Amino acid sequence: MSWRLEASGARRVVPTAADDDGISTVVIPTDSSVVFEQIYAAGEFDLTSDAPVTINLGAVSATVNFIVIRVKGGYVKVDLTSTLGVASLFVEPRIELRSDNNPYTVLTLTRPVGVEVTVNVFVGKRS
Repeated sequence: MSWRLEASGARRVVPTAADDDGISTVVIPTDSSVVFEQIYAAGEFDLTSDAPVTINLGAVSATVNFIVIRVKGGYVKVDLTSTLGVASLFVEPRIELRSDNNPYTVLTLTRPVGVEVTVNVFVGKRS
């Protein structure tokens, strides 16, 4: 079975006061539609140790194209490995990543020293 993720709409940047340059708003379109052949809720993780935690990506481990991470109680450092290398990001409170041609293969979470955080992870494999 296939699943379709649909996102529609746009982000709008609107000045809080009139500006002399004449720009009143900026619209950033967010319309997209992605078909997934697999989706996987990796779960909710309570990070109770300062050691990095590698997330089991389950059945889609070699071909994750879409990741959503949500953090409660602080921030988390995310290390993502893809065919292009390793990238580190700090997430607080949420991030959504999509890579059509360079799938993610490893996802590691590290909490701030001594701060317990809860992290929800969702991943998908594109068709």
